[in-house]
Amino acid sequence: MSTLIYPARRPAPDISRSKYRNQRVMWNGMAFDSQAEYERYQQLLLLLLQAKHISNLMRQVSFELAPSVVIDGKPKRALRYVADFQYIEVASGKTIVEDVKGMLTQAYIIKRHLMMSVHGITILETGAKTNAASQATAKPHAPAIRKIPRSTATRCPPFLKRR
Repeated sequence: MSTLIYPARRPAPDISRSKYRNQRVMWNGMAFDSQAEYERYQQLLLLLLQAKHISNLMRQVSFELAPSVVIDGKPKRALRYVADFQYIEVASGKTIVEDVKGMLTQAYIIKRHLMMSVHGITILETGAKTNAASQATAKPHAPAIRKIPRSTATRCPPFLKRR
């Protein structure tokens, strides 16, 4: 009888990384979820304080998308969306809800849809991957399938070989 030898697991890294590799930033006692969000806040402050194009800048504004409910006798919290920024454009008087995105997730796409449906608010998306092409194709992509040559596919992996 042979024993299987499995490859050793990698030790957990000392520093935990976020799922999307963003780095939290602290500035003036305020925490930002990413460097991009911090940089956008700096841009909005310049517009607000120097150019006076916007007013009433607020951070981390919460919107209720669905009220709390009881399911199978268990209370469930209300479904909320927390926008990165909300402000008023001085020229138009229009309220803008803005979110800095590095990646469009399925959860965000659903919340974006509910924001339009429930509150009639279109979210202004800023960031690295928020161009029109990525918004139009916001479906999760299937992983690429790698073809394995036939000669390689029939070989036994080294850790399964008998010793």
